[in-house]
Amino acid sequence: MAMNVTQAAAAIALAREKNLFLMEGMWTRFFPAIHHVRQLLTDEVIGNVHHLHAAFGVQFDTDNARMWHKELGGGGLLDIGIYPLAFATMVFGGKPEKITSAGKLNDGGVDIYNSVTLEYTDSRFATIEYTMLATLDETVTITGSKGRIHLPASAHTATEVIVVKYLDDGSQKETRLLFPLPTPAPGAKFNYPGSEGFRYEAEAVVKAIQNKQLEVEEYPLDESLQIMTIMDKVRKDVGLVYPADSM
Repeated sequence: MAMNVTQAAAAIALAREKNLFLMEGMWTRFFPAIHHVRQLLTDEVIGNVHHLHAAFGVQFDTDNARMWHKELGGGGLLDIGIYPLAFATMVFGGKPEKITSAGKLNDGGVDIYNSVTLEYTDSRFATIEYTMLATLDETVTITGSKGRIHLPASAHTATEVIVVKYLDDGSQKETRLLFPLPTPAPGAKFNYPGSEGFRYEAEAVVKAIQNKQLEVEEYPLDESLQIMTIMDKVRKDVGLVYPADSM
């Protein structure tokens, strides 16, 4: 949505003042598989959630200048790190009590990898990793007192949900549900795998505007602001400063 929380807050405040629709383009939230995961959490199918792990890594071409220079808003956090962060806020909601990160900047001053821990109340926590140097097995695992929910790769365009229930005899029962992507028009071309899923986001935006909503339930503006606050803290931890931070 923005380079930092100050910019995000200004955009949100203006939209609310003018009664205009505004939404950050977190398309993952609108996938049917993610809707199903949220319902599983609401129904407490895996009990009390204690931990979330999410990782996202892409081996970016060094010729992709946008990714490698801070003047262009480069770095892993704002491009791919936001996806595992958004899974953490989806599961745990409110503001973390503590945020710690251990990452590295390149010579261009952008973050090339990071490991972030978010600690919440009641000893709940999330661990996320992202990197621009390697293609990771992009999965998400949510672990609770009665089982776990697993999103196989690629989790940000999820088409499968695996639920593992812990049984009283010490064994485990696994259930898999598939959520196929919509069928694209003949001859349609996409830049990235799973891009057919942008349809879900587009349909949600159209519906919201038709219903005269100013934001969407799946990804409210207050959550966008919370994630930007977390990302500002992560950037501070690793020393990543954008030109926009001084504006």
